[in-house]
Amino acid sequence: MYGAAPNVDGLSVTTKAATEITDVSAVMRGSLTAEGGAVATRLGFCYIEGSAGTPTITDRTAYADGSFISGPYTDTLSDLHPGSYYQVRAYATNADGTVYGAILQILTTGTPTVVTILTHATLLAGAETALTDCSEHTDLSRVTSMSLHVEMTFEASVDADPTVSVFASTENDNDEYDTTAWKTWTLPRSAGNTVTLHWPYSDEIRPLPKYIKTKVKNNSGAGADTSITSITIRKEVKEL
Repeated sequence: MYGAAPNVDGLSVTTKAATEITDVSAVMRGSLTAEGGAVATRLGFCYIEGSAGTPTITDRTAYADGSFISGPYTDTLSDLHPGSYYQVRAYATNADGTVYGAILQILTTGTPTVVTILTHATLLAGAETALTDCSEHTDLSRVTSMSLHVEMTFEASVDADPTVSVFASTENDNDEYDTTAWKTWTLPRSAGNTVTLHWPYSDEIRPLPKYIKTKVKNNSGAGADTSITSITIRKEVKEL
């Protein structure tokens, strides 16, 4: 979506479509549509990683300083990650303050590393899977974020939302995982259908652990047709 935010003493800027999107960069376009009562001294773009959120100048930015008149401008975002969503908007600053254009979502090209960490079939009512074993991240300093993709298929009479628990540790030791789950999500069921849930980068796994393990519990009560018939959890890792 394009557009301009309310003016600061007449200052106005518009976000336009991105071009030349690659695995790690994008050329952003904006337009200073009104100069306002004071000369614009900075034109740029602010951006955050993720499929939601509102970037501001306190987030990541790309900009140029000077003395600007109305017209188009461009800048390049050059520190992006492959296969990732970003929320971007143009901004302009003068002596009276900063105004923003509308938020534009972009998706970089390329593919993050995706690893299947749990597969399971026919999880009966009240049952849970065993903890998965996950490989060590050999160079954790290069990992920028982790997200989980969960898919499940339900029989018709499943009557309670299952839960997905994530256990994190710096050590590859089961004793580290047998306490309270590091984080637990409830996965909304949909009878007879495959349900997919992706925890987006705005809710990425932080702090980054060296190991993670997962398990799923079928919270449905006893009865016919109350099994989860298939479970797949994939871990998506993005690196520098």
